[in-house]
Amino acid sequence: MELLPPTIQNPALLWLLGAILEDHAASAGVPALRLRLMRDDFSWQSLIDLANQQDVLPPLIHALSGRTLLPPVPRASKDCHDGHVTLCLEQQYRDYLTRRGLERTQIQKVMHILHRAGIAPLILKGARYLLAPIGTWCEARTFRDIDLLVPRNQARQAFAALVGEGYRPGQPYMPYYHHLPHLQCPSE
Repeated sequence: MELLPPTIQNPALLWLLGAILEDHAASAGVPALRLRLMRDDFSWQSLIDLANQQDVLPPLIHALSGRTLLPPVPRASKDCHDGHVTLCLEQQYRDYLTRRGLERTQIQKVMHILHRAGIAPLILKGARYLLAPIGTWCEARTFRDIDLLVPRNQARQAFAALVGEGYRPGQPYMPYYHHLPHLQCPSE
């Protein structure tokens, strides 16, 4: 399997995605973005596909919603609007937040297990923002796994404590590297 970055077919769409995701975008730029999203040559599906490809769909939905850039849903019954982009994205974000709740529970469980073993881990990268957000954007910060840093002399003890609670090891990240094999709880 090749691990190359995806090829960008439409640089203008990538620019638009970046402009929507820009953290400190001036509110004056929102009308211009809204106009760009209303152009005849704009495709919501293409933007969503690009965000998925770049693994930034939750941040995109969060930014679109926060800047009121999602198209309004007509007043008629929601049943009449199955497939409306706003309803679909809102549902995807609700599903994402449900997953975030499960991830938060799992981090808390892992922290409890390690604290019981006398180990104080440091939560790294994306998972850190789940437990200690520093801004509203943190809600949309995605991550694939929970990275923990423990003192080298407690690494094997931490690993054993988690295995003792039902976590199972996968393949080592890289042999003879500073990572232990990843752990996964079969029921989570």
